[in-house]
Amino acid sequence: MKSLRLLAGTVVAGAALALLGPIAPAQAASSCTITPTSATLYTKAKNVKFGVAGSTEWMIEISDLFVFAVKDPDYSAAIVQMSPKFYLNSDAGLHAVKVTRGTGECSTSFRLLRGSVLSAKATNIGNGKRTVTGTLKRVNFGYGTYSAVSGQKVRIEYKTTTGQWVSAGTVTTAKNGTFKLTKKSAKRQWRAVFGGTSTTATRTSAVTAG
Repeated sequence: MKSLRLLAGTVVAGAALALLGPIAPAQAASSCTITPTSATLYTKAKNVKFGVAGSTEWMIEISDLFVFAVKDPDYSAAIVQMSPKFYLNSDAGLHAVKVTRGTGECSTSFRLLRGSVLSAKATNIGNGKRTVTGTLKRVNFGYGTYSAVSGQKVRIEYKTTTGQWVSAGTVTTAKNGTFKLTKKSAKRQWRAVFGGTSTTATRTSAVTAG
């Protein structure tokens, strides 16, 4: 597994690893800003284009994720292919980033998130009542599968006649990732919203009518 993880962040689009030109003498690392600040992975590899604010020549290192990206005059972009099959679920979260640029070194952070999926279905159960049910799941790095997410808050929303989405209530997912809200209501459009966590991405379900 370790040898595979070494390939987790591979530079593509011609941006080969290389040392930059002359660097200022070593100094205490200051803070800096990179783009993007996070990436969400599902079951397929994703190309992530990195950048450093205010710099045209730089090298990014996210050692925990084996990600390296470089940009200098010889390369038009630094794109890193990040594949979920080379990571563990425990790799999701915040990671330190080291940036080398013409003015020295600086540091920031980058968040890797597990992709989530969320379903919702509205059903008329009679007596002027509706139920909205669904399931919350998230991807399992390394396996290409999804598993249920329990104990998470999901907000149920409906669409008003003026086109605004309004909260109908909040429910908590069960052990198998399912949820259910029962409410007195006329026929409306509904959706479910998961706000995410420090390791799992936010998600809004498709709209359902009922």
